This record gives sequence, C-alpha cells and structure tokens, in this order.
Amino acid sequence: MLPQILRRKEVQKWVGVGRSTLHTWVKEGHFPKPIKLNFKEGQSAAVGWREEDLMDWFNNLKETK
Repeated sequence: MLPQILRRKEVQKWVGVGRSTLHTWVKEGHFPKPIKLNFKEGQSAAVGWREEDLMDWFNNLKETK
C-alpha cells in the first residue's frame, strides 16, 4: 500500500498553523520534514508530508503532555 501524501495547505489546516510557523517548526526540528514531490531543475519543488510521519509526530505530542 502506498503512503498517503498530504500537501502543505492540508497540513496547515490539520495542524492549525500558518505557512511561516510550519516552516519554522520544520527548520527547528519540531515537525517532520516534507518530501519533495517533483525534481525539475530550476523550479521550486512541490512538497508534501507522509501521513504516517504526521501521525507519529502527533502521537509523540500526546505522550509528552
């Protein structure tokens, strides 16, 4: 079974934060890193998150509270 990939807007809605907050969390290591979905030279890569990685992150949040 292939993993479910969620795009940035879906992830933002699910987590309830804006784009810059999401970027900061990833940069600081508080949130899973996205994966690149396209590899075209000279273009910004579309990104997405594996649903499994997001669920692991969420479950770890619940355990630390």
